[in-house]
Amino acid sequence: MSKRKKRIIVATPTLCGGSWLYIERILEKLSSDNCQIFIIGLGKNFHKHKNFSYFSIPYPRYDKWGFIPGINPIIAFFWILPLFFVTIFFLIILRPSLVISNGCTSGMIIAPFVKLFKKPFVLMYHTGIYKSIGEISRKTLKTLSRFIDLAVVNSKGSFQDILPIMPSNKVIVSELWADNLFFESPIKDTLNQALTILFVGRLDKDKLCLPLIKIAEKLKNDKKFLFLFAGVGEYASLLSDFSKKYDNIKYLGYITNRERLRDLYQSSDLLWAFADETYLAIPALEALACGTPILVPEKSAILEKAQDGIKINHNLVPSEIGWIIDTDNLDSIINLIFKIKSKGISMKIKQGCRRYAQEKYSEKNLEKTVKIINKILN
Repeated sequence: MSKRKKRIIVATPTLCGGSWLYIERILEKLSSDNCQIFIIGLGKNFHKHKNFSYFSIPYPRYDKWGFIPGINPIIAFFWILPLFFVTIFFLIILRPSLVISNGCTSGMIIAPFVKLFKKPFVLMYHTGIYKSIGEISRKTLKTLSRFIDLAVVNSKGSFQDILPIMPSNKVIVSELWADNLFFESPIKDTLNQALTILFVGRLDKDKLCLPLIKIAEKLKNDKKFLFLFAGVGEYASLLSDFSKKYDNIKYLGYITNRERLRDLYQSSDLLWAFADETYLAIPALEALACGTPILVPEKSAILEKAQDGIKINHNLVPSEIGWIIDTDNLDSIINLIFKIKSKGISMKIKQGCRRYAQEKYSEKNLEKTVKIINKILN
């Protein structure tokens, strides 16, 4: 007689974006370890994993309106309430072995009620309490954090950020990774006839794609360059219009197929990536795994930090894998891509990109996290 699969409920305020993709990869591993995964999310679900069950709550799209809960904790509380009530309903019905939450606000609200059912709770935390919070808020969050068994953060910066509200022995850093799929593609040994610059991610101010859009508009119909944009967000309609008007600007929509994404990285000459202070975002890791160098804005890809002039750690982008760029000086970036077009990108650089990704961003990072979560499950 086969053992009953352990059930995991996952509550998430968004079903798209880097933080969700990061969690999905962890869930894929857990589902292959004899677990049933039940996803409860706010807003549109852009793709469904065949091994997961979904309950999507109609809601404003997070990629367009997700800034609203960040205005203050009270707004965040009311924004999350539908997710809270539906999660508690499924908690009663399914009686899971574990509950996972995406995000600090949803996690802090849901965790105490999960403990009423004596179930373990894991918080996945991928942003930051960047601006200092008041003493009352800090004490409230610190009290609620007692109901959390484990917080999984994606960088050393996030680890430091969460310490004021949670003890360090409850927090692990799960460094980001690129799936093995991206290491398997052949490395392209020549530049395209038109230097191809790809952007993959949320199309908004946060992810610093607007400077690339402006550069693409300046170089519209210049056959020496091709600009590709994949994702959703506030600039999607603008890029869709550009795609119709200009031969060298293409909007590809939101891509869920990882094989197609791999082929895009592999066939592009450069990826316009983004980063926070202490980590590169997932598209950068995937591109490096494919042997594609990266252009990374020196500003943090968190709007509040960028507005305050906070810059990324330059050690994130060694000169052998890419370039750190100043998005306040578009002419210097245009000069750089003309120079790259003229000089080319050597196979040595491309092989170095993959080697760097293998050393720092392999699936070993994922396996460590899954092992710890399995200990909580068991």
